[in-house]
Amino acid sequence: MNWHPLLAILGGIVQILSAIPYVRDMLWGQTRPNIISWSLWTVLQSIALAAQLSAGFSWSVLLLVAMTFNTAVVAVLGSMGYGYRRYGGLDYTCGAIGAAAIVLWLITGEPLVALTLSVAADFIIAIPTVVKTIRDPHSETLLAWFLVAVASALTLLSTTAFTPSNLLYPSYLFLITASMTCIIFFGRGAEKA
Repeated sequence: MNWHPLLAILGGIVQILSAIPYVRDMLWGQTRPNIISWSLWTVLQSIALAAQLSAGFSWSVLLLVAMTFNTAVVAVLGSMGYGYRRYGGLDYTCGAIGAAAIVLWLITGEPLVALTLSVAADFIIAIPTVVKTIRDPHSETLLAWFLVAVASALTLLSTTAFTPSNLLYPSYLFLITASMTCIIFFGRGAEKA
């Protein structure tokens, strides 16, 4: 039995399910996403999806499909008033650098270079969300970030094409979402202590 498609489908399902607690907490006013990050993530993941499709893909592409959908939902809800509203120089600087990296990514004709730039842009775009979460670990939904880390791990296990263009983005997503999960979990623990 070929278990790769099953893991990829399960990873995509877990990724889609991660939006449920996140959106619920947004609507209840508990989760306050940084809209600069989430809007740029939506653009970035849309382009990453196109780049991965053009570079050749395996089942791991399902994670990007689900993630692009989720980030778009969060970005739209955030722009409707359910997001973080206090932005400073760090937010705008990282947003501008992330947007510049996206433009550079679009200029390249090489899928692996584009994916590498996408990871760099994603990391820069994540900085305002990471800083906000360190300051206020209750402003993010722990379960949602944990589920995205699980979905990323399942996607890595599902791959059938062990190439940098196929492994780079899911590996990065696992590392950044696992890190966010730890920041939220241990940040809340430190507040209780």
